[in-house]
Amino acid sequence: MKTHNVSDENRKKLSEKAKLQWQNPDFRKKTMAASNTPEAHAKVGIKLRGRKFSPETIEKMRQAALGRKQSPETVAKRVAKNTGRKRTEAFRLARSGQANIRWNGGTSAEWMKERATPEVRTWKRLVLKSQPFCQKCGSDKKLRAHHLYSFAEYPALRTDPDNGIVLCSPHHVEFHKTYGYGKNTPVQMMEYLKPH
Repeated sequence: MKTHNVSDENRKKLSEKAKLQWQNPDFRKKTMAASNTPEAHAKVGIKLRGRKFSPETIEKMRQAALGRKQSPETVAKRVAKNTGRKRTEAFRLARSGQANIRWNGGTSAEWMKERATPEVRTWKRLVLKSQPFCQKCGSDKKLRAHHLYSFAEYPALRTDPDNGIVLCSPHHVEFHKTYGYGKNTPVQMMEYLKPH
């Protein structure tokens, strides 16, 4: 690939010329139409493939994309393209187990089994029946049974109905955002339920 040494003076002239051209609506329309073709997109993709961006550049790109919404047509195209699409075994293997970005040492299967036992399901039903509304806001929608003493830290209390309280889903999420997961106690819940 040839490179050209351009003096600062010539660079300034070229920049001024480009600015003048860009002010012409016909030129702008023609340029945008040419850059919005599959061939142009492919060229850009090839140019950027494998490129490493600095953290500052990544943050700038993230900020530029914040709040950007895809049009319903774009979403429909993407859904149509992927509907019924069969993933190859290689594709699945490349994204499962330790290759998955959410890998946590293979603990999820055991954790899910513990929470899906008949005893825990019975515990949930008993707690939800004894308190048919959120203890924070009084809502009767999207209710969740929450362990006062953490499920992970206190296995002996997992199915004790007295170790449960009902929160609506938004308040359950808010509680865990505030106090974290694991090592939860009734003291934290009393503090959370206090009116502010």
